[in-house]
Amino acid sequence: MATAATLTPSSLRCIASQRPHARSRRLSARTSTLVRAVQSAEITKNGDSVVSAIDAVPITKQRKVPEGLDSKMQNPGQPRANITCDAEHPNGTYTPPEDMTVLQQHVAFWDPDFDGKIYPQDTYRGFRRLGFNVLVSAVAAPVIHGSLAYWTQKSWVPDPRFIIYIETVHKSKHGSDSETFDTEGRFVPQKFEEIFSKYDKGNKGGLTKDEMMDMVRGNRNIMDFVGWAAAYLEWSFTFTLLAKDTPQGKLLLKDDARGCIDGTIFYKVEQESKSAKQQGAVVSSLDAVPITKQHRAPEGLDSKMQNPGQPRANITCDAEHPDGTYSPPEDMTVLQQHVAFWDQDADGKIWPLDTYRGFRRLGFNVLVSGLAVPVIHGTFAYWSGPSWIPDPRFIIHIANMHKTKHGSDSETFDTEGRFVPQKFEEIFSKYDKGNKGGLTISELNEMVLGNRNIMDPTGWIAEWLEWNVTYYLLAKETPKGKLLLKDDARGAIDGTIFFKVEKEVAAGRLKKKQLHGGLEKTRKAE
Repeated sequence: MATAATLTPSSLRCIASQRPHARSRRLSARTSTLVRAVQSAEITKNGDSVVSAIDAVPITKQRKVPEGLDSKMQNPGQPRANITCDAEHPNGTYTPPEDMTVLQQHVAFWDPDFDGKIYPQDTYRGFRRLGFNVLVSAVAAPVIHGSLAYWTQKSWVPDPRFIIYIETVHKSKHGSDSETFDTEGRFVPQKFEEIFSKYDKGNKGGLTKDEMMDMVRGNRNIMDFVGWAAAYLEWSFTFTLLAKDTPQGKLLLKDDARGCIDGTIFYKVEQESKSAKQQGAVVSSLDAVPITKQHRAPEGLDSKMQNPGQPRANITCDAEHPDGTYSPPEDMTVLQQHVAFWDQDADGKIWPLDTYRGFRRLGFNVLVSGLAVPVIHGTFAYWSGPSWIPDPRFIIHIANMHKTKHGSDSETFDTEGRFVPQKFEEIFSKYDKGNKGGLTISELNEMVLGNRNIMDPTGWIAEWLEWNVTYYLLAKETPKGKLLLKDDARGAIDGTIFFKVEKEVAAGRLKKKQLHGGLEKTRKAE
């Protein structure tokens, strides 16, 4: 059973009861399910299994996440600093270097003199050594260095030599990717396994070109054109280089994809290296790579909950509440629950007026509420629409909410709208200095900066606005300063906190009205 709930049953009943009675009668079965779940605050656990797919949300069944992965390796959601592993090779297939992250290993092939710098000519020569022709190699060099070099520099002044610095290659992470690399260049086994559980139809052990392109499209973040192009080119080059003819067709095999990620495939390392396995604890930080020590991944999380890296379809949970704090609805992903507050008539559509009224109910003034409407609907409405033809009504369709995921985010939501406990915990393990149980405004914005993908201005702005508005709405004064508490952040992610805030705002307005009425009576009596 779950540990002590963040919200008591009585308080949760109050959260839900803030809806006007007449409006509540119009709730559909979908939102009613969520409201009843919040009212009951009872934890429903289906044996020991994690719910990662919901019948009412087909995308979660079409793209299945791997199940039982934590029985094959230690905490598959915890990023590995210097080794790649999967369900078949839980300890990897080689002795990992102590001074390089997996992302640094991935690009080390192009640094033949080991000076930590990749020059354009290094990239050209590397592609030639891999068998690409002169034209492809010559085009690859300016595309790669023109896109990535600046972001790895230590100075804001562009270097005309277009050098990619391996030490800071984690800063060149782009959006719309598979999230197999985290923002510090570590390898996330859960995300690697999801590539194949979601897109390898028939469990062939590899991806066809069509399946690979389906994955590239499925990982797209909104308006992240650079990320779209980068992901397309990277995976296309990988397929061209590594795909093999098999009885099931030409496939990019799983082992080869993993070898590409850690760079070993480029050197054609012999399979005997499998005997040199890293035993013992998971390594998530390296002394030689300071960023992995500054932004620490949570450790021992798999002892507190089942496979923290496996996405949860319809419930939020963390180390303190491994089974969540409410009975989850069976027909809404966590992302859909996150926005359900703004769908008051429960028709599955959020109109611009719904958003304005929602912000007003949360206590925001007319100006902020008015500005929120064009920003939110102008950004998200088109991507959630059922047609390629823009809808002039700018409606956000909750059924397609997963399509509105932007880049440069914390990756707490996956590309199907599920909740990833590991990524939620990493927000606080990386940025909560002193383990205060929450983030200051400076720590919050450090996280926003740390999550940035290259050339993703839409994601940068969206992430900054979302977290700063959340801080403004929910931050509390504590003995350690004004903090966005961990429980409140989780409540914002699953949407339950919005009902609570609305109730508090309504109560405050009523108290103010009663006080004003009392003063008027006093004046009349005088």
